[in-house]
Amino acid sequence: MTAEFHFYRGLDWATEQHQACIMDSQGQVLAQRKIEHSGMRNALYHWARTSVQHDARSKQQYARLRAAGRSHGRALRGVADGLLTALIATLKSGQP
Repeated sequence: MTAEFHFYRGLDWATEQHQACIMDSQGQVLAQRKIEHSGMRNALYHWARTSVQHDARSKQQYARLRAAGRSHGRALRGVADGLLTALIATLKSGQP
């Protein structure tokens, strides 16, 4: 039997803590963890920054956002959103 998981992403930058949950297909919380704001922010910042430096897709996304007039910080947040979306898709599909 294969368990079906639903993954949701999103950050509320207005709070000091972020909660991450893994839920089954009925919405039952299987695991959860609170992450401090500064730790999550730092992790996403460095993930996006190094991806822009070393990953062609992230580099192109950053360049598109900058060309559209976004600030450096906003462009990095856009890259981080894309990376989180890819992570969730990977977790859902079970494929690298």
